[in-house]
Amino acid sequence: LSGLRGTLLQLPALRQAAHERIRLSDLTLPHAMVRVLLGLAGGGTLASIITRESAELLGLAAGSPVLALCKATAVRVHAAEAAAPKGGNRLPGRVLRVSRGVQRDEVVVTLAGDQQLVGFAARPNRLRAGSRADAVLDDSAVVLALTS
Repeated sequence: LSGLRGTLLQLPALRQAAHERIRLSDLTLPHAMVRVLLGLAGGGTLASIITRESAELLGLAAGSPVLALCKATAVRVHAAEAAAPKGGNRLPGRVLRVSRGVQRDEVVVTLAGDQQLVGFAARPNRLRAGSRADAVLDDSAVVLALTS
């Protein structure tokens, strides 16, 4: 089941044209958990961990149209220079907008390929429109579904 391809990646407020193609580039089935890699439009990679049973029930195969979802609250945004947690998905981009909050700020990050991802940054932070940032999310927070 390696070499799978997908057609759509949709994260919360990850905005892109529906016609852009996202490549499901790899699927590893060594154990009960399955690691799925999605190639992003701008050249990055997004990983998802799902159960082997889910992969089989979805019938993941080469060319399957894939929808990837996660909650914005699962996305942690850090300044690119900051030491972000290791592991999981680390997606570099630029801050488009920051909405200040009491404990956390809601941040819209534009990724390569003009995809936009919404997440949250702990306060205080130095994030401003135009600054470089990394969006970090655990691969277990990425849910996959098939599209028709």
